[in-house]
Amino acid sequence: MDPFVAEIVHLFRTELKVEAIVLLGSQVDRAETDYWSDIDMTIVLASGQDIEKDQIVKATHGLGQLICKEEFETQEVFSQRLVLLRNKKIERVDVKTCTLKAWRRIRFSAESRHRILYGSPLEINRREDRELFGFGQAEKERTRIHNIWFLFFECVKKFMRNDNLIGLHLLLDLVREYLVLRMQERDVKYQTNIHKKGNREQLPQSIEFDQLAYQSKQEVLTYLKSLATEIDQELRKQYEGYESRLALATQYLQESEQNIAD
Repeated sequence: MDPFVAEIVHLFRTELKVEAIVLLGSQVDRAETDYWSDIDMTIVLASGQDIEKDQIVKATHGLGQLICKEEFETQEVFSQRLVLLRNKKIERVDVKTCTLKAWRRIRFSAESRHRILYGSPLEINRREDRELFGFGQAEKERTRIHNIWFLFFECVKKFMRNDNLIGLHLLLDLVREYLVLRMQERDVKYQTNIHKKGNREQLPQSIEFDQLAYQSKQEVLTYLKSLATEIDQELRKQYEGYESRLALATQYLQESEQNIAD
């Protein structure tokens, strides 16, 4: 076992009551790692243990000097993406700490290469998992679709009111949502969720960044129409039962053009 990985395992076993510690991603097969590879681990808490953020953070203090971090927290999962300085070397560590119940949901929704570093393999009743956790997926999908289109309508409004700062902020969020949809599509095509290397993908010409002349409202509306078309197309392909908003988005763009006020 890699010495740093072994140290992470020791720290979490010492500080937390743990059911299992799981290594994921490229570190499972060291031959596939490179300079930019991170250490991706999931800490599965023992049965009956809840997420205690302060205790989890304490466990990471011994890993090295913290440079920066990104954290996500729910009732059952606490994710940390850490950039550390350790022995004069920059290390990246992604640690997801979760309850035993949440681990079942994670395994159900994202099958991936993994290796148990501590504890026994966690046997999962797939049918039980589907019954327990699969039902919520449709609601998440509906929420995401609503959020994407709300971004679009709000973005148009901000640009038309000459608020280019917020308009650009929202527009970049929209582009990001489009890119996530494209990444999802790629994962299905290549049967992978490990993004070690890409395929030199390109944006459609109509939404290349050099097409965005954000100081012209006409140009912004043209760009947003192209972006809405691409997003709608991806949503159609990926979400069964999706109801297109493209006609309504186009209507809003046309009415906005008619009401442009400098």
